[in-house]
Amino acid sequence: MKHEKQFVYLKNAIQNDKLHHSYIFYGPAGSGKFEFAIFFAQYLQCKNREETGPCGKCKNCLVNKGQFVIDSYILDLGKDEAIKIEEINSIKNKVDHSSVSGNRKIVIVNNAQNMTREAREVLLKTLEEPADNASIILITDELNSLPKTILSRCPRIYFSKDQGNFLKQIEDIVSSGGLDDSFDSGEILEIISEFSSLVLGESLFDRMILAKKFSDNKDCKKIVRIWLLILYKLLLRKEELLSSEDDDIGSLQNLEKNLSYDRILALTDKVLQLLNNLETNISKRILFEDFVLSL
Repeated sequence: MKHEKQFVYLKNAIQNDKLHHSYIFYGPAGSGKFEFAIFFAQYLQCKNREETGPCGKCKNCLVNKGQFVIDSYILDLGKDEAIKIEEINSIKNKVDHSSVSGNRKIVIVNNAQNMTREAREVLLKTLEEPADNASIILITDELNSLPKTILSRCPRIYFSKDQGNFLKQIEDIVSSGGLDDSFDSGEILEIISEFSSLVLGESLFDRMILAKKFSDNKDCKKIVRIWLLILYKLLLRKEELLSSEDDDIGSLQNLEKNLSYDRILALTDKVLQLLNNLETNISKRILFEDFVLSL
């Protein structure tokens, strides 16, 4: 099953009666977030849920076809089309009224970053006072475009395009990076420490200072490859494919402790994008500052 980890996480939340009233599904375009949201909505409405998905036989499953899910409101406008207050008010009205059938009320908003300021304010009120037996799923390729007031109220679940190919891509870049003699062990430890400050630090000013330092370094591309190597090692650890005893690039305990698996995947996507952009003629300083602002 594609996105099996995400499904197991949500299935366990249902079984343990810990399903949150709202979630944000985020990740790159083409990762299947919207399709998974439809699948999960069908699973939520299934009367005889199975271990791997909806049963396909109950009365709700027989009604659910394509992107139609019973007692669900699915807002899927164009990629660049604004989501206005009228649409969110309609969602709020549907969520506020109980389902006659007793089914869960489900709302899916694709391209949630396109909500206008007024629409976000209405949605925020719904998130602050969630209705019983309702689920709201916001989907976005641009997590940082959503306001902190909404981000703070919705658990986030990351989706990558193809995890197997994704890890293989990282492995190929790391193995062909020519890093062996570029930095000594002391320099590697310093890079790890500064990368930790970059992704975990609370002061934007301090992180911008680091961004300038990296952009001024003639070996900035190799430093970014080291970041990729760090994230690759962390992913292997999270998958229990690498122990700390096998690690040869220094101490990663602080990053491992403070970064979830999904957060590491998201960071890896951003570092890959930065590495690709460094091949262009765009100002390196602008690229590193944009990277910091995207974290």
